[in-house]
Order: sequence, then C-alpha cells, then structure tokens
Amino acid sequence: MWRSNPCLGLRPDSPELVQESSRKAVAERGRFSIAVPGGSATVDLLPSLIPLPIDWSRTDVFWVDERMVPPDDTDSNFRAARIAWLDAVPIPGERVHRMRGEDPPGPRRRVMRGCSWKT
Repeated sequence: MWRSNPCLGLRPDSPELVQESSRKAVAERGRFSIAVPGGSATVDLLPSLIPLPIDWSRTDVFWVDERMVPPDDTDSNFRAARIAWLDAVPIPGERVHRMRGEDPPGPRRRVMRGCSWKT
C-alpha cells in the first residue's frame, strides 16, 4: 500500500505523476526513463507503479544508488527493486541499467561518480 513520506519528497500522487510523465515522454520522445533510488522509496513507490498503464516496453530504468554488493545480495538496492517491482512488470532486460556493485574499485567506479545519464 502506498505510504507518503515527506522526508523523501514522495507525495500521495507520486505514482500518477510517474504515469503522466511516462505518457508524455513516450509521446514526445518515444521512450521514458526513470531513475530508481534505494531505501524506502523502493517499497513505498515502486510497487504502486505495477498496476498503472505505463508502456514498460519503452521504459529505461537506471539506478541512482547501489551498495557495493552483487545484484542478488540481500543488501542490494537492485535486488529490492526487482522483488518489489521489476519482476512484476514487462520491462525488457536490455532496458534495465543497474549499477554493478559487484565490480572491484577501479576506473569504472571513478567514471560512475561523474556519470551523466543523458541519452
């Protein structure tokens, strides 16, 4: 069930705002991108998107927060989002762009810090 959390900036109408944003983006650009946070937003917001008429086949999903763990680790934000939401919607795998928390520190990590997701 949806719970508003003013500390996170989530509003009771956040699911509808996501739906409307996706509709406009697909109409204007042919695709919609959503940036997924970690923490309680995963359980508060993402499941509420499941029943909405969003064109998941044209939706790209990016993460803005991930722990330095493999994607199946219980501490992984990707895992939490997959269980709470991704497994229930028909998003093509090539449109899911997770942060690779299992990679060792190195050049790729340094690139991620300054990364822009503009596509």
